[in-house]
Amino acid sequence: SRTALIAIWDDHEVANNQFTGGAENHQPETEGSFEARRAAAVQAYHEWLPTRPPEEAAAYYRTFTFGDLASMLVLETRMLNRTDPDELPSLMDTTAAKLAAMGPEGEDVFALGPEAEAELAAWRGGVGA
Repeated sequence: SRTALIAIWDDHEVANNQFTGGAENHQPETEGSFEARRAAAVQAYHEWLPTRPPEEAAAYYRTFTFGDLASMLVLETRMLNRTDPDELPSLMDTTAAKLAAMGPEGEDVFALGPEAEAELAAWRGGVGA
């Protein structure tokens, strides 16, 4: 390949709005096992894209560092580790309320921790360190 590709799937690779144990539009009584459907979709994903399946699911969480230019985190939050949205009736409202309760600190990027602060300071050339 001439161009680098860092890929991670979306929840629609298997079925609409997939979560850990099923999907919004998966009907097991007519479509069979959701686990079999997901396994076939993951196999097709890795066969079609120039990827290698990791030996452990945790390997889908990756960090890439491009010298002192950039760092990139790849998170898997759409297929293997997603909660059924019907079980979380107002997650967005709850999250928004928690952030609002935190005040300005809820929007402070440096609240991410010292590692993120150091990377951002280095990226800015030391400004704000």
